[in-house]
Amino acid sequence: MNPHQKQQQAITQFSRAIQERQAAGDRLGEALLRSQRAALHSLHQDWPAAIGDLAWIADLAAAKQRRADEARARLALAKACQNDPTQTAVARQSFARAAQLYQTLQQPPAAAKAWQQLAAFDFSRDRYAAAIAHFGRALNCLDDKEDTPEIAALRADLHGERAEAYFFHSDAAGARADLAAAITLAQAAGDHDRELRWQLKQQNFQPGDTPAAQIRTLLDRAQDLGNFAVAGNLQLQQATAALQAGEFQDAIDRATAACESAKQAKELTKFTQYLTASLLIAQACEGQGDHVGVLAVLLRCKVYLEGYLGKAPGQAINQILETYQQRWGKAATAQVIRDYQAYIREHGPQVV
Repeated sequence: MNPHQKQQQAITQFSRAIQERQAAGDRLGEALLRSQRAALHSLHQDWPAAIGDLAWIADLAAAKQRRADEARARLALAKACQNDPTQTAVARQSFARAAQLYQTLQQPPAAAKAWQQLAAFDFSRDRYAAAIAHFGRALNCLDDKEDTPEIAALRADLHGERAEAYFFHSDAAGARADLAAAITLAQAAGDHDRELRWQLKQQNFQPGDTPAAQIRTLLDRAQDLGNFAVAGNLQLQQATAALQAGEFQDAIDRATAACESAKQAKELTKFTQYLTASLLIAQACEGQGDHVGVLAVLLRCKVYLEGYLGKAPGQAINQILETYQQRWGKAATAQVIRDYQAYIREHGPQVV
């Protein structure tokens, strides 16, 4: 029996148990079983079925005036509805209802996070004005709360995320004010990683080119904090600027540093960062006329990404290599391969 069949068998068993609870009039027992079946449906990405179970649970909690249970159920329902394009209205209603319930239950952080999730949902659908309003509601929930580290972090992120909504809503003044608030809150809490995150966003939102000195300052801070994701992002900016200026060796050095930062980062974006840096190195090598360097960096990138992500990234790298080879021509490509093989014989395999 394969995993899919086992999952279907488990769903069938839950369905039978639910029917038994229905026959016995045990609605709370039925709710518990439905929550477990909804988890299986979600795992199988059967969103309509998961939504049906979660809506039933939420409605039961509402009927029994179990507000805490209803809040949790509405939040779970909203998250499931995000995955079904036909249920966007239900998602919004459920996020809002969960937030209102948490406010009634006098749980401001939980209420703020529910409004935050609704704001993120609308932001992802280019509803920037709605997102700004929901972020405001989230911040209002925290007005009377003392800035514990958790509250300060949440408040900082709400300001920073609302700044992004302001930026895409073409409200530069609103974006600047919120980013300044996010940075100030993070500084006051001594949360240097969060402070750096919003400083980087502030730099990205500035019109025109960011001064090289400012990038260096941010890079030094990121490296001091061991924040390799931010460091790599900044090194990529430096490499891109060098490449555009025709400073090919500098671009190679900066992008190589970005590769090293990506390898040490914990975030999943590390793989995109590593690929981007490798492509920049390839462009710079070609700018120097170093076709062996192009082949070497792309093959190294292929090995690295395949080691973590499987064969799909390697296929994409092969297509990029084919583009270079078509540009070079068959004879030149054959010579590049021979030169690369000679380099490997002399220096050994590349270290990834």
